[in-house]
Amino acid sequence: MSSVESHCVDGARVYGYVRDFKSLAECRALAEEVKRDFQGKDLSMLFNNAGVYMEEQQTSDDGHEMTFAVNVLAPYVLTEALLPTLVETAERTGVKSSVLNVASISAAPRVDFENIRAEKRFSSHGSYSLSKACMKAFSYELFDRLVD
Repeated sequence: MSSVESHCVDGARVYGYVRDFKSLAECRALAEEVKRDFQGKDLSMLFNNAGVYMEEQQTSDDGHEMTFAVNVLAPYVLTEALLPTLVETAERTGVKSSVLNVASISAAPRVDFENIRAEKRFSSHGSYSLSKACMKAFSYELFDRLVD
């Protein structure tokens, strides 16, 4: 799948990629494509805007509850794969790189580790809310890990 390119006001380029995040292999393939596309170029921002709201419980290609797989695992895998490239760009240019993860006002107030992948019970809103709480937690953890 190829990227879509557009120009920003300051001349920077923005690339948009589309993948089916029900497969972690697709996430890894996307990361490899981005790395190829940005070889010799600056990758300074990753915008994770993955999200599904499943009316019925479904399973991803990797055997995870679909909402958790798409909304949490896929952005995590993609971010971890591209993080070295983002860090390298920041070190080389002296400009901080960014990872923007989309959460939701519907994010649960806490992470239910006893039912994180809807193993015990499934509800559409519960699964979605939990996944967005996990994205917030991942964002905080990533920030803590990368702060100088």
